[in-house]
Amino acid sequence: MKQFLFYKNIICIIHGLFFLHTVSAQEIIKLDDANITNIDNVMNTYINNQAVTGMGVAIVYNGKVAFAKAKGLAKTNPSAVSFTTNTKSLLASISKTITGIIAMKMVKNGHLSLDASIDNYVSGYSGTAITIRHLLNHQSGIAHYGNCPDGYGGAFNSTSSLSIVQGCLICVAPPGSRKLYSTFGSTLLGVIIDKVGQAVYGKGYGQLYVDWIANPGGIVNLIPAFDNSNSNLAQGHFSNGNAETSGWDDIGWKLPAGGFISNATDLAKYAAGIMNYTFLDSVTSNSMWVNQPTSGNWVGLCQTDNFTNASIGLSFFLSSSGDDFRIFHTGSNAHGYTSYMFLYPRQRTGMVLLINKDISGAMLENIRADLESIVLCSASRNFTSEINWTGNWVYESSSTITAQNRITSTNSSFVFDAASHVTLSPGFQSVAGTYFRAVIDGCMGNIKPTNAQ
Repeated sequence: MKQFLFYKNIICIIHGLFFLHTVSAQEIIKLDDANITNIDNVMNTYINNQAVTGMGVAIVYNGKVAFAKAKGLAKTNPSAVSFTTNTKSLLASISKTITGIIAMKMVKNGHLSLDASIDNYVSGYSGTAITIRHLLNHQSGIAHYGNCPDGYGGAFNSTSSLSIVQGCLICVAPPGSRKLYSTFGSTLLGVIIDKVGQAVYGKGYGQLYVDWIANPGGIVNLIPAFDNSNSNLAQGHFSNGNAETSGWDDIGWKLPAGGFISNATDLAKYAAGIMNYTFLDSVTSNSMWVNQPTSGNWVGLCQTDNFTNASIGLSFFLSSSGDDFRIFHTGSNAHGYTSYMFLYPRQRTGMVLLINKDISGAMLENIRADLESIVLCSASRNFTSEINWTGNWVYESSSTITAQNRITSTNSSFVFDAASHVTLSPGFQSVAGTYFRAVIDGCMGNIKPTNAQ
């Protein structure tokens, strides 16, 4: 049985000792101090052993951005520049999820049909039987890079990008029979969005992103790019550690599939918006997070990537089930950038990583696993700094929670939920006129809403 301990206007200061955690205006620190230290240690490990050059990390907890920090170097050549929370990095293929959300908004509005042939929207695909769904779930059969022409330099132009994609071979037939990951297929979906958007809303791909994602999500720094001219963009580094020193302007043509840049904080805001159903309603969002099976009996006509066993929804990769259900996407680029967005939508918790170095998938998974073990249902929590932010927060622990700070927020509801003990040490003090609740119940693998009883 759950036990509840209610505290009103608690005054338990013996020596009036407070521990202040000083951070820059750009950092977000809303986790407990013990886990902040643990995250910091993980970041230091990969920076110090030079596995990564620079790194931005942001944590979404209970549907809110609870932590953002950066370490290492954003640039090394010709001089060293620190990687900060203002530093942007290339999202690469995480951009595909943005395109998927915009497409599904059009589906919800009745202006795209998931199972309509794409030749209803663009020319050149008559008789191919490729649908919008196939573009979203990487079953169109359109080649990736091996059997496609090179892109063009400069900003995204849907007509020019269409001509590039039309030069791709169809490598798997029939559509829907096999998974073939395709940046060109996602770019084609962006072209369709642009053309339908112009016809129906009088707005192209870029403006629809602003209206449907950036503005509702309060996102400022997650923006389209086509070159490395942004003053806050990190310098990419190759796997050998050497910096990318030549300019580049070759990602604009594939904006819908890999052309966005962001700092870690705004990528986390985007992640929170996904899980909070800010951009799409719950029914539409949840439909994107369902594995799309193939029909089988495929014929390989050219290049084939083995994604047979991958669980792919509509623009998102999927894994596990129940409370552990996850959606995710990674990104990498030839100019030396790696990114990761890994979310637990049922817990509204997750993390984003931005790294300005080309690292292996195995190393990226190691970093993710090290951080995830800290953030998700942590063994214990220890609050030693003043809690001075507003909003409702639920903190869970599979063992104990200790607090020796004071709560200085005036518009908050706090729940400390531990399996064994919630210990309020000398120094703890809540805000006058407010209630603080401690629950002796424990981390159930699922973050409970603030009003849970």
